[in-house]
Amino acid sequence: MTKADGPADQPPERPQKRGSRGRSDPEPTVDPLALLNYLLKNAVISQNPQTDEERTSKLAIAEKDAEHKRSQRKAVADHRRRLELIALLALLAIAALVCPVCLWVLTDKRVSLEQKQWAAPLLTFVFGGLIGYLTGRVPAQPPVK
Repeated sequence: MTKADGPADQPPERPQKRGSRGRSDPEPTVDPLALLNYLLKNAVISQNPQTDEERTSKLAIAEKDAEHKRSQRKAVADHRRRLELIALLALLAIAALVCPVCLWVLTDKRVSLEQKQWAAPLLTFVFGGLIGYLTGRVPAQPPVK
């Protein structure tokens, strides 16, 4: 058995220099024939290269897969944007309905003090929620699959 015919399941070992005493080599050396034999036996290097037709076919398939993934990501992003827009419009509609009613209750002299107690906290809640939504909202990034 020669150096080039080592076991197929292990890469060839590096020869150690004299006097290294277990320290790692600064410049490791490998027998090129043993390395080539190992790579060929373990199919790391393909012995039959692809033809041009196979290569173009695989590239076309990879391009179609990438285009499909891009279109899916775009569709998901568009859907999220629509949901964000719907949520924003709903919050603005609620604020547009609730705020004038609360302001009318707070400024009207005919409304009793007991009935005015709900208007101020509700107005604070609506404005705080709206400001928090608009300023504290971080756009969610869809997970990359």
